[in-house]
Amino acid sequence: MLGKKAKAEAMYNEMWKTSAQYVRYYLSLPANTFNTNMSSCAMHLQIMYQYIRANEQNNPQWANAHNAELMQMLKAYEAKGGKMQ
Repeated sequence: MLGKKAKAEAMYNEMWKTSAQYVRYYLSLPANTFNTNMSSCAMHLQIMYQYIRANEQNNPQWANAHNAELMQMLKAYEAKGGKMQ
């Protein structure tokens, strides 16, 4: 079980890193370009939220640590005019 948990955490870390890179990229865009890519940014934020949900029971430390990062990105997204549905 321990080896599988470590493998799962490594997998989630890699997937998180990919989505976080996309979100940071979208958030760095100028307003008009961001507006045309807003739905893609929202999609990655939702994916990241699902990663947190998937880890809440089995790896709550991971979920809590990443939730703080997600909340910062979500605030930045909303500051640029993004709305989550």
